Amino acid sequence: MALADFGPLAQHELAERLGLNRSHRVGYLDEIQDRGLVGRRRDPADRRRQHVTLTEDGAALVAKLVPVVQRANEGLLAPLSADERRTLVELLRRVLDQPSAEISSPASRAGSVTTS
Repeated sequence: MALADFGPLAQHELAERLGLNRSHRVGYLDEIQDRGLVGRRRDPADRRRQHVTLTEDGAALVAKLVPVVQRANEGLLAPLSADERRTLVELLRRVLDQPSAEISSPASRAGSVTTS
């Protein structure tokens, strides 16, 4: 869904946005390219860089998945009030805005644990 949301992205940027392990990135992209869901093209300004784009089939799959994801989210969040949903979304955005090293670092997790 990242390509549908952000448009074509460099391979490394897509992997970063999705939190993919660098060593698995090419394998994942090979698999979905083999399924005809994405295409890759060289960046004319930097031949070392490849941009990943959704194909027509990939865009069609995203269009089918959006309502499925929306229904799943509604089911998951059903116990929460509208205010609680807004708060949850705000908190999750704050978490996602942190550099991944801070999120995954055992030291940062240990330092942020509080008890009531």
